[in-house]
Amino acid sequence: MLSTIEREKSPGTIDTLSSIQFGLVVLVAIIFVAVIGTIIPQGHSLDYYQDKYWPFIVILIKVFRFNFAYTSPLFIGLLGLFGLNLILCSVKRFPLLLKTTFHPNTVPDHDSISSMPIRFTLENISLEKIEYGFLHAGFPLKKLDSNCLFGEKKRLGYLGASIVHISILILLAGGIVSLASGKRGEIALENGARTSTATLQDGSSLPLGFTVRLDSFAVKFYEKYPDRPKSYTSSVTITPSDGSPFEKSIRVNHPLIFNGFTVYQSSYGNSGMVSESSSVSDSVKVEVKLKNAAETMPPLAVLDMTVGSEFPVPGLGDSVRVILSEIHRDLRMGDPSDKANPAVKLDVIINGKLSWSVYAFQNFPGLNMPMNPNSNLVFSMLDLRISGVGSSSGYYTILGVVRDRGLPLMAIGAFFIMVGLFFSLYIRPQRIWVFKENDKYFIGAQVKGDTESFSNFIKIIIKNISNDKNREKK
Repeated sequence: MLSTIEREKSPGTIDTLSSIQFGLVVLVAIIFVAVIGTIIPQGHSLDYYQDKYWPFIVILIKVFRFNFAYTSPLFIGLLGLFGLNLILCSVKRFPLLLKTTFHPNTVPDHDSISSMPIRFTLENISLEKIEYGFLHAGFPLKKLDSNCLFGEKKRLGYLGASIVHISILILLAGGIVSLASGKRGEIALENGARTSTATLQDGSSLPLGFTVRLDSFAVKFYEKYPDRPKSYTSSVTITPSDGSPFEKSIRVNHPLIFNGFTVYQSSYGNSGMVSESSSVSDSVKVEVKLKNAAETMPPLAVLDMTVGSEFPVPGLGDSVRVILSEIHRDLRMGDPSDKANPAVKLDVIINGKLSWSVYAFQNFPGLNMPMNPNSNLVFSMLDLRISGVGSSSGYYTILGVVRDRGLPLMAIGAFFIMVGLFFSLYIRPQRIWVFKENDKYFIGAQVKGDTESFSNFIKIIIKNISNDKNREKK
């Protein structure tokens, strides 16, 4: 008998899935997977992780697809469960919410008023006086019958939390759509080149439905820091598959949005990097700084050099000179799949004798190999200009490409979250009941938020009503 009663009282599947406890557990699991996706490098093959992690961790990565954590079935499934929890929770609350918002109990009894957070009692006064007192204070009450008044303001404030819930559902739907069908890739173009596809992270091609041609690409550097790009702009011509061509300048924070794709300025590189060797006509910029100098301190010199050129280091007289002995368009230092690694070899001459031969790298400013503990100088390779082309035209552009079909849903969800928060934080529903029983008027009130302020507001009204009554007696 006891087991039967326990089974009847135990929560069902719907109750469990709609509970706050279940929602919190799923939310913690989502955060856990998101943290794993942050810690573990994403997008690599299993061979990459086998060289870096214990076998047990590699098995977990393989089973749960933690190398693509944010698009894994586990992560999308957790998002779906969290969305289901919100849906069921909202559905269970919805009838009560509608009743509370639009059909409140306008004729309560003495017991219900006694349970309200704000309560007052008036005697020896007419219902009309009470009605006039509240109307004069800007809170009109409706006479429901000869013994009852009711009034309310800002009832839409009750909907704030539900609007936020629905907005989160819309955001989750947009996120799931983005994870399931979103695509991210890149387009690399030299001047005059064109393409109608983007290259995805896995190496596959994504058709764009239009052609992108790079008309020109310009890079501007800071004068004081010539190794730091100030801006870069790709001037392109877009040719739709069924429309007229048009021109567009793509730069940072000014993307092209077309045909469901967002094309933005991502990065740039030096043209001609496919060749490791360098022409004797190639030229470079080399920065010379003092070791351990502050970041804001300007360099001693920025030298424009070709192979064999020799310059004295400013500020050190003629005793220290630098000779550029080698230029490498691509000096590989590890895995052949690594990106191009431009470098220069410099000979440091002190008092006419070779003191130090050092490599400096464009991708690693300030790294000198080998380091010289006896030297106060640090060299950085800033810029490689391929022979036969100018500095700006010696670059190719890298454009990022995103197709995110969930973005409109996420934008809608974000907008309504702000609406729901505004309703919750700034629209405070207020309700007042007046009920007569045995020649006494019982006043009850409810407010969402600051109960004390609303109670003081009603106290002032009651005080004014009582003062008016006393004046009439006199």
